[in-house]
Amino acid sequence: QEMNIAQGNFNNLIIKSTNKMHEFILGDKIVASSNSNIYPLNYPVAQVIKIINKKNSIIKKIIIQPFVNFVNVKYVLVIKN
Repeated sequence: QEMNIAQGNFNNLIIKSTNKMHEFILGDKIVASSNSNIYPLNYPVAQVIKIINKKNSIIKKIIIQPFVNFVNVKYVLVIKN
């Protein structure tokens, strides 16, 4: 399982990836890692909506869209077993 950090605003986030072992595909689901102290492991948080792969660059930009519109969220309850 590959771990990346997403940055950006609440509508679209960008993952910068140099890992050639994992190829992102449009529609891939992004899940929380075991390092998350917010979401449980493998909790779905976003989906890949665009992949930018410039010809001479080793870095791919993966645009992901969160499943939740955080601008409208007032309260969140996460329940763990």
